[in-house]
Amino acid sequence: MDERLRHFLFPEEIFAHLLQHKLFKGYTQEQLEQDLTALVQWQNLIPRQDTGKVNFIEEFKKKRFRYQCAPYTVKIERMVGDTNEVGECIWHMTASPNV
Repeated sequence: MDERLRHFLFPEEIFAHLLQHKLFKGYTQEQLEQDLTALVQWQNLIPRQDTGKVNFIEEFKKKRFRYQCAPYTVKIERMVGDTNEVGECIWHMTASPNV
């Protein structure tokens, strides 16, 4: 399993990635903001205020966030991936007439 984990992602990076998939055709920035807010409330994401590129106080007050997966979210994703792999292996074994 090829797993690359970036510690923090900006909303525009997430949005750009989602728009590459057919399921997210018509998905909007507003929907993304709602989804990110829900994931933060459910403690699946950890928001961090990005203060790195602030030139004016107004920019700081806008509270631009970047997001990180909560540790247990990463564990759940890995567990689901492992379960899918086991399921595929069992399916291939039962589908093969030579087993």
